[in-house]
Amino acid sequence: MRKMKYKKSKNIVKLRCRENDKVLDAELLNYTPAYSLMCEVNRQVRMTMRYNTAEKQYIGRVGTLEFTCDGPK
Repeated sequence: MRKMKYKKSKNIVKLRCRENDKVLDAELLNYTPAYSLMCEVNRQVRMTMRYNTAEKQYIGRVGTLEFTCDGPK
């Protein structure tokens, strides 16, 4: 499988928290289209998100908070 490359400005993804509806920027670490996405918030918290085909979004949890993401552009 080929590794996809994005421009440096494209290594940022938007995460939306479902509990409080806040939007965070996260650095993209690893991405497999329509399967999983790994990102890091403020170089402190890493999160692996899995693709949900029903919602067509990546979904992940950190503690009690659930985050969604559309993936990189």
